[in-house]
Amino acid sequence: MAKDKLTEYSATNASNDVIGDISVAEGMLPSAVNNALREQMTHLKNFSDGTDAIDALAVDNLKLDGNTISSTDTNGNITIDPDGTGNTIVASGNLGVGTTSPTASLTVGAADNEGTLRIGDNGTYYGEIKRINASDELRIGHYGGSQKMTLYTAGSERLRIDNSGRVTKPSQPAFQAIPSSNQNNIALNTEVTIIFGTERFDVGSNFASNTFTAPVTGKYYLDTQLRVEQIDTGANYYQLKIQTTNHTYVMTLDPNFTADMLYGTMSISIVADMDANDTTKVILFQSGGTQQADIDDESYFSGYLLG
Repeated sequence: MAKDKLTEYSATNASNDVIGDISVAEGMLPSAVNNALREQMTHLKNFSDGTDAIDALAVDNLKLDGNTISSTDTNGNITIDPDGTGNTIVASGNLGVGTTSPTASLTVGAADNEGTLRIGDNGTYYGEIKRINASDELRIGHYGGSQKMTLYTAGSERLRIDNSGRVTKPSQPAFQAIPSSNQNNIALNTEVTIIFGTERFDVGSNFASNTFTAPVTGKYYLDTQLRVEQIDTGANYYQLKIQTTNHTYVMTLDPNFTADMLYGTMSISIVADMDANDTTKVILFQSGGTQQADIDDESYFSGYLLG
């Protein structure tokens, strides 16, 4: 019976008496040897091209069966180890770990199982991303060593969590400014912008010319305190204002004292909604009375982005 492909040969030597329809029995003619070798080469070529498919191929402890690669070793491990600087590439489709139905480029764990991605595990230190089904949460952790976690964008650290859970955001917009000197004899019946000529800090460089400009849309905590000297009891009222593009927040003082005050404080603290490029500044307004009130350099204006 002719044997026209590798899968038709037997593991028993005596049963392999033909290659194709060429007899390779004892005493075969020399010319038949040449033809048999050529026929065998054809079978090998068809096998390498996939024309002559087989159901399963076993090499050492590795088994290739259809679309499945499995291990016949007792520990069940399969190692893919490219030589030198080579890469291991999944050219297309999705890669599943712990699932036979991956739905993304990398899917870890089946829909009804907890999947864990562990990074840099040397037995003591490792990072981990894990889905916890019981509490319906995604847990990201760093275990062993310092156990710190950081988040970077554009090559810079934006968020850090230390091993006590303290969170810092070194790029979060924040500022504090103070007067460089006293601002004397505030004008009457005029909204006077308070001059803050010295920056104590300005994360993001968003404060300039006595004005803070919101870099992004969000909620901002703003507060100011003015030390006002020579408060005139003859004035109708004083109004301290934090003026934003969206709204003006006002604190009003009625100076109904028995005599002019050498000094007093006025303050406002608020959470303001600001859009990107909205501005805010501090204003003092004196209604009537004598032009004598001064702003002391112990005053301040500060704020930061809440989120």
